[in-house]
Amino acid sequence: MTNREQLKHALMMKMGLPPGHPTDAEFQLVIQQISRIRTQRGSTSDDWRKACERYVPGAGSHIYAAEDTSDLDMLLDRLLGS
Repeated sequence: MTNREQLKHALMMKMGLPPGHPTDAEFQLVIQQISRIRTQRGSTSDDWRKACERYVPGAGSHIYAAEDTSDLDMLLDRLLGS
């Protein structure tokens, strides 16, 4: 599984996204928003949630796991090569 696929899967699990989401377009928008936030400060679980709610229909409608976004930040760092 690539870094991109791992982050997409983690987003689906952590943010309660419907199966098949985020799409590539939704994923790109979420990543762009979080990346902008991270240029100013660290991202929070609330930042990730708001980005998903803004760009992914049905965000929060499914429950897969407990909320901990530290792995999302780590996976984004890997994806962006930070």
